[in-house]
Amino acid sequence: MHGKIHEKNNGHLGIILNKGIDGSYTRNALLYQDIIRYSIKGKYKENDNKSFRSRNLTRWLLEENEEFINYFRDPSTRHFTISNRIENRLDRVKSRMNHLIELNLIEEAGIVKETKGNSSILIYRYTVNGFLVAQIIEDERNNTNTIEDIYNLLQNYYKESPSSVDIFYSIFYEKCKNAGIFGKIVATYNDVIRSRSPIAHLPGFLQHLMIRSTDGEYNRIMVQLLKDSLNQLQEPIKALFLYNFKLELEMRMRAIVGDFAGYEKIRFSARNDYNIVSLQGICLSCNKYTSLGLELIPYLEEMHCNPRLPITLSCPACRTENLVIPFLI
Repeated sequence: MHGKIHEKNNGHLGIILNKGIDGSYTRNALLYQDIIRYSIKGKYKENDNKSFRSRNLTRWLLEENEEFINYFRDPSTRHFTISNRIENRLDRVKSRMNHLIELNLIEEAGIVKETKGNSSILIYRYTVNGFLVAQIIEDERNNTNTIEDIYNLLQNYYKESPSSVDIFYSIFYEKCKNAGIFGKIVATYNDVIRSRSPIAHLPGFLQHLMIRSTDGEYNRIMVQLLKDSLNQLQEPIKALFLYNFKLELEMRMRAIVGDFAGYEKIRFSARNDYNIVSLQGICLSCNKYTSLGLELIPYLEEMHCNPRLPITLSCPACRTENLVIPFLI
């Protein structure tokens, strides 16, 4: 007898979208999908109708997930009480939840008291990426294309205790919708999800879709809308947003620098200027690293408007025009 094949979490959404040789979703993939769908379809949640307990999620899955439903139709298990059924499936659900937490689709929301007794337990909630993936899964199952639902989902999310990032993206997506390109943004997000790219390549801080396209005109429109959205921000919101943007890009840069000693000095010198992003390039001629600061918005514009061409500058070491600056989006 062959052992069970365990689907490994490789840091991308393939575990949610895995299909068997017959072209249908695997049992595990369907369970992941149903756990994510709980964000928009489920009941038994906390009073805020958003956070939830793992046991209550499992209770809902007993009513909705085909694997669980069929398992308890068997003569050997159909006599189980609801409580026993939950207990029987709980470890499997928690294991899949942990994978979804690693993928930034679910997060811990706090600690509450157990329904019975005085012990405490974790409660959870879905991230905005979790809600987006849930809506895409729901659209696929129902053969619908609810771009308006996704737009409303995002706008409602941004209204809750909005940060500078939330305020920016609320404005930005409204402009994208008015310009008639929000549907393409959703389609791009869908493509990234299904591409099996590592989760780090999904929109993180550059939230849901500051992704470069091969369509130059589309990229130019996106950059102009980004600029228009920035100009609409009031101080200090604009400063906060750009500072967060700067920190995110510099965190990505930090992960790939070849000369950290040089990079940390440049980064430190520009720490108080949110308009400058600290970067490091390598010269293709002399193979030396150079750390430098570039203006944030022109750097972003260059990345989007010339997605196939690297940024090249003059190398201070050998004076050639071969200092290559990495794209960080």
